Amino acid sequence: MKFAVRKSVNVSVASISFLFLVNACGTKANENAFLRSAEADLEVSGEHAEALFRLLEEAGIKADTVDGRVIIGATTLTADKVHCSVASTANQDKRCEIQKSGEAYNVSKASVAARAVKSLDSLGAQVDPRLVGAINYEIKNVSCTSPVVPNPEISCSYELSQGRSDLALELSGVDASTFFDSMEASGIQPATVNGQVIYGSTTLNADAIHCTSSFDANFTKHCEITDGASGSELKLNDAAMAHKMVEVMERIGAKVNPLLIGANNYEVLEVSCTKPVVPNPEVSCSLKLVK
Repeated sequence: MKFAVRKSVNVSVASISFLFLVNACGTKANENAFLRSAEADLEVSGEHAEALFRLLEEAGIKADTVDGRVIIGATTLTADKVHCSVASTANQDKRCEIQKSGEAYNVSKASVAARAVKSLDSLGAQVDPRLVGAINYEIKNVSCTSPVVPNPEISCSYELSQGRSDLALELSGVDASTFFDSMEASGIQPATVNGQVIYGSTTLNADAIHCTSSFDANFTKHCEITDGASGSELKLNDAAMAHKMVEVMERIGAKVNPLLIGANNYEVLEVSCTKPVVPNPEVSCSLKLVK
């Protein structure tokens, strides 16, 4: 996806150093996350990072500078807090407020706010779930960087305001199908009721799914799935499918500490995916992020 040329191109000192390391190694930033400390923020790339970057851009957040100087190579936008809400009205109006250095910036452009809300929901950023009248999402210490190259891959770091959400994330489409296919390939058996397979749909359950992305020459991915019925550990031996799983884990913010040197780690809990027995079925999944 291509975007309009940005007004400025600045990065923080940390971003410059990191960019130099990335260029020297010829690898993507998210593949070098082990360079960060063990207390690094959550990280996300792809469509969710793009949505957050566009939200900060639409709010009028200025790019970071070093001693007031513009640095060529990437644009980094930061914010102390991002808060979005979805009104419980017929139109479900979506609004976002960004706070930075004591200033508040409002974004009411429907398309930008809606995209940000969708991403925050996928990242498990819902807060104050008991409030009546609106659904609220919030993250803090947000930093998004977009390299100044054709078709840039934007990456963001952030913290959840209330830690990992206790609410189950809901997945559908390709992401849900990736989870279902991975569990099926690993040998997870369909859930039953009184020993009988449920008619009309197939449900696969896992207590946990853990994946690693190693920083070896091939960036090898591995996944292990804890069977929800037996509690046994099952390995996902399909390399292509493990690669897809890591991509989905990255998108939904499932990276976990410790950030071991030499690998990124991802984990989700209480996974349940259902596939209707119909032509062109739409798979749906629920899961929880690790706190």
